[in-house]
This record gives sequence, C-alpha cells and structure tokens, in this order.
Amino acid sequence: MCRRRPGRNGINFWAERQKADRQIGALDKPLRFFHVGLPEMIITRSPLRISLGGGGTDLPSYYRHHGGFLIAAAIDKYIYITVHRRFVDGFLLKYSQLEEVGGINEIKHPIIREALRLAGVQERNLEIASMADIPAGTC
Repeated sequence: MCRRRPGRNGINFWAERQKADRQIGALDKPLRFFHVGLPEMIITRSPLRISLGGGGTDLPSYYRHHGGFLIAAAIDKYIYITVHRRFVDGFLLKYSQLEEVGGINEIKHPIIREALRLAGVQERNLEIASMADIPAGTC
C-alpha cells in the first residue's frame, strides 16, 4: 500500500484509511482472490522518465555494435496501469486506443502483447487500462 505523507491540508490519508477500515472491520478480513490466486484488481503507478541524451542507444540492436550511453531522469508525473478481470471472455485494452480482442496473439499493442506473453498469462478475460498524468508521446 502507498503510505502518503500529510498533504497540504494536513490530512494523513493513511491514518484516515486505517481508521475507516477498523470501523468497518476491513482489516480483519483477508484479501479476496480469484480462483487462480490473483488479486481482483491490480493498480500500479510508476514515474515517467525523460531522456536527456542518448535515446535509442539502450536498444540491443545499437549497443551491441556501437556501445550505449543514456541519460534519463524520472519526473513527478506518473503512468497508471490497471488490470481487472472481466465477466466475459476476451481482452479489453484501453490506452490511446481501444482494443477488444479474443486472445493475446490478436493484441495490436506490441508492449502489452509481449508483456502478457512474458508473464505467462493464461487468462482470457482481462481488462487492461493505461492512464498518465500527461498526454501520450509528450515525454
């Protein structure tokens, strides 16, 4: 869980959340999992990075022949990825475009398709959404 520091208004969100959870008994209940042992929803947040120099030299096709050098920095803007199980078969992908396909091999977005293959995902009913604090292609 993300433990936030008190914001500008002095509210400690983590403490407030724990207090609310105690009142409804949520801390006494175990995490609910699907039948395959996956959490019901996965939400991630990662900082965006900007290349200050050497963009492309970190690709194997370049650095194997010429070496590589890259200067990058993380910024205070984020990308969010959510993964959620659907109630119907097929993949629903939401990024700068919308895709609804029946299987991993039909996914047009190369990063999503290969990440699912690499992770060995066997599920056929996932919704994956990508959102960012800034428009696509600006970082």
